[in-house]
Amino acid sequence: MKQVLLLIFIPFLAYANGDGVFSARISKVSKEASLLRIKVDFNNAKYLNKKDKVEFWTSVNPGRRCKGYIVGRSTEYLLIKIPDFRLCQMLTFIDHGAHIFLFSQDLINNIKMGKEVVSILNKKRIAIKGQLETLRKKLESHLDKVDSVNDRYEVLRTKLIQEWKKELDFIEEDRLIALRNYKGTQIRLDEVDQKLERYRIEDENLIEDKWALDSKRYIKK
Repeated sequence: MKQVLLLIFIPFLAYANGDGVFSARISKVSKEASLLRIKVDFNNAKYLNKKDKVEFWTSVNPGRRCKGYIVGRSTEYLLIKIPDFRLCQMLTFIDHGAHIFLFSQDLINNIKMGKEVVSILNKKRIAIKGQLETLRKKLESHLDKVDSVNDRYEVLRTKLIQEWKKELDFIEEDRLIALRNYKGTQIRLDEVDQKLERYRIEDENLIEDKWALDSKRYIKK
């Protein structure tokens, strides 16, 4: 009897140690269509696909299992087709609300492929993250370069403005000197004109009398 019990429970323990075992609750039974709708709630349920094969049993009789395959799925439910529905009813308890355990080798295979995909994606993520870090540093370096150029040209602009003002000061100084020289020269010119006026020599010494009506009435010396 002990040997029989071991033969019954060893497969169950093998299933329990794998990634292919999960639990669910029966939400609907369709005997006419040989369909079973079950509600699943575990993260790896996304790896179950249509046509994946499953075995299921109850905790009362773990050695008695029914076989089927998935014909439909949603985010919360799986629709399982049971080819030999009558035999399944004889082997295990199938009814609305019953809690069952399931095993799927396809689920194990799908998870294995998923792990490989995750491994590839992690490597790709590391590579992309490295590229992103390089681009981030490049962007930060670009901003630093912009700041450096702005600082350098700010210094040049300040220096240019100082030189510009200095040149304008030189021009203004030259203008003031020229203006002072101009005014001084103008004064000298006026002084010379005054002296010329003072010492101006007329061509004739006689001044014509505007009241003279007859030129014969005055004589020229």
